[in-house]
Amino acid sequence: ALVVFGNFTIMLGSLLIIIAGAIAWLRGSRAAAFFMLAWLTMQGFTFARTSSYVMGIEPGLLVYYGFPLSMVGAGIMLALGLADRVREMRCALYSAQQRAQTDVLTGLLNRRSIMERLDEARIAFREKREAVSVLFVDLDHFKQINDTYGHPVGDQVLANFAEVLTRCIRRTDMAFRLGGDEFALLLQPADAQAAQRVKSRIAFHLHTH
Repeated sequence: ALVVFGNFTIMLGSLLIIIAGAIAWLRGSRAAAFFMLAWLTMQGFTFARTSSYVMGIEPGLLVYYGFPLSMVGAGIMLALGLADRVREMRCALYSAQQRAQTDVLTGLLNRRSIMERLDEARIAFREKREAVSVLFVDLDHFKQINDTYGHPVGDQVLANFAEVLTRCIRRTDMAFRLGGDEFALLLQPADAQAAQRVKSRIAFHLHTH
């Protein structure tokens, strides 16, 4: 009776684990899907083997050899699920880092990230002697736009201005929003003449659009 009770407890516990895994899977956990495949494969053979002993039936060859093979397969599936979970966590971490360094309104890099980029530019200048230029740009009379037309219009102006800045710089350059209507451009490599050309392109785009 004790053996029967123990086997019944094991099967009940397995059922509860399967239910919990299914709930996690339905809630969008891909790792739970791998776990479910591994657990069902292993527990299917475990259940068949336990049932054979409970009923006093000799397990067939499929159950006899399938049980150890199911454990190997379950280990592989669990390893794949763990790898997938690690990948998801890395993607989430990268996304969080991107959000922490990006201005939500304009999509440009924010004030927090400019110091890191300036430090990288300093190292590049020291090692490669690449000239670096920084342009600080702001919008004249921006407060009047907010006061006259409202903040939603002001936000759209800032977003449009950010697009202008992005179009006027190269792939090696970076644009930042420092806050409010204040922006900065990190141009690398770029000497004073190259920075002046970027400044002229920005002015041209603003006057023609």
